[in-house]
Amino acid sequence: MSNQLFEMFTASLIANGIIAKEGSIVDASFVNVLRSKNTREENDNVKQGNIPESFEDNPAKLSQKDCDARWVTKNKERHYGYKNHVNADAKTKLITKFSTSSASVHDSKEHVS
Repeated sequence: MSNQLFEMFTASLIANGIIAKEGSIVDASFVNVLRSKNTREENDNVKQGNIPESFEDNPAKLSQKDCDARWVTKNKERHYGYKNHVNADAKTKLITKFSTSSASVHDSKEHVS
């Protein structure tokens, strides 16, 4: 629903000549999250997209774990979390599209076009 609203708003800006589509700026920024202390086995399960049994057996533990965040190294810096991808109008600097991915997704992969 929020994407639909965002797209309607952007279409309205374009229709009223506020965004001229003369160029765009594409950027991604890291959103770091708290790092979990997991066992090697738990980390292997998470990497495979599974929720470790020890998390499922303990709802309190599961609620404190982020099983979608991923590690990435960029410019010799380690990040754990997500990336926000934005496409902004070059002239007005208004954001026209956005998406979110795990941090491990390579910047060259288009998320916002």
